[in-house]
Amino acid sequence: MPRSQLPSWPIFRRVWRRAELFERAAAELEIDMLKAARIDGGTAIMSARDRCFSCARTPDCRDWLEASEGLPLPTELCANSAFFRRCLEACRPVAATADEMSD
Repeated sequence: MPRSQLPSWPIFRRVWRRAELFERAAAELEIDMLKAARIDGGTAIMSARDRCFSCARTPDCRDWLEASEGLPLPTELCANSAFFRRCLEACRPVAATADEMSD
């Protein structure tokens, strides 16, 4: 939804901004959100979004994202750092075995 079409309700804008930060962090880490949504039957991503929406460290998150091009995972200050690590582990491509490589 384009920003110009967002309702002017303060809580709506806050939720939208935080959702955007969550999506930007996942994109920066190159997390496949469709695969991430399958972890724990979808409960892991719902919990992560809830943590993001209630986080008091929005400025820290925004600062990390602004400086993060090519940087590693968010610091432990991020309430979702464990979730992002888990996503990266779960979504990592399976390495080809030696037999598959010789075919």
